[in-house]
Amino acid sequence: MAPLSRDQEVLVVTVSIMASLMAICGDVILIYAIRKRWAKGDKTYYRILLFLSAIDMLNAFWYASSTVLMPVEYTSRHLAVGNVASCAASGFFISFGTAIYSYNAMLSLFFFLKIRYGMKKRPMARLEIYLHAAALMAALAPAMLGLVLETYNEMDVGLGCWNAGLPNSPEGCGDTCIRGSQARLVGYVTAV
Repeated sequence: MAPLSRDQEVLVVTVSIMASLMAICGDVILIYAIRKRWAKGDKTYYRILLFLSAIDMLNAFWYASSTVLMPVEYTSRHLAVGNVASCAASGFFISFGTAIYSYNAMLSLFFFLKIRYGMKKRPMARLEIYLHAAALMAALAPAMLGLVLETYNEMDVGLGCWNAGLPNSPEGCGDTCIRGSQARLVGYVTAV
C-alpha cells in the first residue's frame, strides 16, 4: 500500500482529532452529570461510570496526539515531531486505555447482578473494589510490559504508536534493532 500524501495525512489526523475532541466533550458532560447526581444515586454505579469516563477521556487525548508524537528519526510521517520517549508515553496510555473494556464489562455485571439477582448496595460495594483492582491491573500490566520491553513504536497500520517493531530498520542498526522485538508478546498479553 502506498504511503499517504501530506494532504491525506492531514485529513486523517484532523478527523481523528475531531473525533477525540467530541469524545472528550461527551466525557466532560458525563462527569458533570455524575457530579450533579452524586448525592441522590447509587454510588457504585456512579463510580464505575466516573472511572469509565475518566479513562476514556485520557485515551481520547492520547489518540488525538499520537500522530504528532511519533519519533521523527524512525518515521516517514509528515506531521511527526516526537521522539522515542513521546512515542512510548503515547503507546503506554493508549494501551492503558484498554481498561475501558473492563469498565464496560463491570457496568454490564453491575446491571446483571442488580436486575437479575436483586443485589443490594452493600454487597455490591464490597465487590466493587475487587472489580476496580482487576480492571486497572488488567490494563496496567500490559502497558507497563510494553514500556519495559520497549515495544511502543510507530504502528504498522494506522497513525500513532503501539506495540510494533521498528519500521524501516536499517541493516546493521545495532542495539536499536532490539527495540520492538517483543511487540508480538506484548500484543498477546494485551489481548488476553
